[in-house]
Amino acid sequence: MLFIDEIQKSPLAIKLLRYFYEELPDLHVIAAGSLLNFVMHQVQSFPVGRVEYLYMLPLNFFEYLSAIVHNTAAEQFDIIPIKQIAHNTLFELFHQYAIVGGMPDAVKKFN
Repeated sequence: MLFIDEIQKSPLAIKLLRYFYEELPDLHVIAAGSLLNFVMHQVQSFPVGRVEYLYMLPLNFFEYLSAIVHNTAAEQFDIIPIKQIAHNTLFELFHQYAIVGGMPDAVKKFN
């Protein structure tokens, strides 16, 4: 497996992805880049039909609570009206979530 991160910094590298598929079909290539969509117009020969897209998004707050295994807080979403103590706890946890950003690796390290 070959993992190329921040591939958007080299439109030529994106263009060359097709040759990995043709010359080394058993090699799994993953190309990642948070700004990849912004440089696609610069790529003159994109490997059409040989690319699968996967978009990674940050965890939402409920998913974050599950990731940090705070089941009690997650259960409070189903209780209306919410108790004041639960409100305070959820507010503190949301503050932590906002700081961490909800990206899975950051959540794992924070937890």
